[in-house]
Amino acid sequence: MLDTSKIDGYAEMSAEEKVKALEALEIEDNAAELERYKNATSKANSEAAEYKRKLKELEKKTTEGSSDTEKQMADLKEQIETLQREKTISERKASFLKFGMDESVADKCSEAFTNGDSEAFFGAMESFLTDHDKAFKAELLKSTPRPNGEGGKTPPTMTLESLRKLSPVERMNFANEYPDEYNKLYGGK
Repeated sequence: MLDTSKIDGYAEMSAEEKVKALEALEIEDNAAELERYKNATSKANSEAAEYKRKLKELEKKTTEGSSDTEKQMADLKEQIETLQREKTISERKASFLKFGMDESVADKCSEAFTNGDSEAFFGAMESFLTDHDKAFKAELLKSTPRPNGEGGKTPPTMTLESLRKLSPVERMNFANEYPDEYNKLYGGK
């Protein structure tokens, strides 16, 4: 998803700085896929224009309302409406893909939006936002450094020799306050 290696000093940043850096991060451009949808839209526009031209020619030629001609005109009108609907859906899908939606969710959103089905549209958007938030939080958690386990305190510089010179009570206090450092001194992790 997000490549935090492109952000200089990301690991050393505070949570607020990380959020600002992530907000400023340029998101991958889907120009090739967008171009493919634009080409498909252009093709659909050309086909729609061709069908409109054919329809106008038929209307000019027909002075009598023959049933065949009327049927052809009705078919052409239906095809034009279908192509215009598909063009609208394709344009909206391209817009949704710009937001980073996957193709199936973009299909659902554009179809629902075109049909005026606000319930289905908002359901698909909710699904997208939930998935997006989960992925963002997971990426943020994955890239956030873990605390050292000593409650944020920096352990004093201690060697095994200096630890052994402490009284038993002082050694126990050191072990309780800095368990990770204590384990390292005794050959642990």
